[in-house]
Amino acid sequence: MNRLNISLTKYFGFMKNKHIAASILSAVALTASATGGIDDVLFSIKHNNGSIKAAEASFSSDSLALRASNNLEDPRVAFEYNFGSKSVGDKWAIGVSQGFDWPTIYGERNRANNHRIDALSAAERAERADVILNTRLLCLDLIYTNRQIEAQDLILKNVDELYNLYNKAFEHGEASIIDINKIKIERIAAVQALDELKSKRNSLKEQLAGLNGNKSIDGVNLDLLNDYPADELTAIDVY
Repeated sequence: MNRLNISLTKYFGFMKNKHIAASILSAVALTASATGGIDDVLFSIKHNNGSIKAAEASFSSDSLALRASNNLEDPRVAFEYNFGSKSVGDKWAIGVSQGFDWPTIYGERNRANNHRIDALSAAERAERADVILNTRLLCLDLIYTNRQIEAQDLILKNVDELYNLYNKAFEHGEASIIDINKIKIERIAAVQALDELKSKRNSLKEQLAGLNGNKSIDGVNLDLLNDYPADELTAIDVY
């Protein structure tokens, strides 16, 4: 049994060094990959999102209708055919009429329409901001989930190595079947946790695809989106 303790001590010492090396490699990889990934996702969704497109179209059509509503009425033209005598002959009579309101009414109506257009513009910007905020939150959740998957995958690999080690110890009579069963239970839990995280990631990817007009986001591998955006803090006066 002492020999097993020595082997396990060496094993955990080895695994500690391995964890340090893996952490360093992961940090380097995260720095080199997915730079600007969230910006690429946002750019794609801004151009493909159905709600943003609908809000833009509604603002464009409604604002044009409001501007046109303050124009003068179209002139009305009336024709009349008059039958005359033999000496005079028949004649056409043409009448043109133009209706208009008092001049001050146009100015007031124009100011009111401008306020309505400002309100429509604010509603369009609010819809855009809501979609962008939702996208950013989903991306941040996806980054966190991807990092959890990396950690859980490493845990599973470590459990597998420990399981192999205990199997060898069991073959030499240095570990009991209880130890083997404990490792099996740990492995089942690790696999289940990894599957749940991958299922969550798939759900987040589907939500982002839905915001992108049910299309995949070109140029971005969402499975490798691991880097949080390095946003600078805004001055307190701005808030």
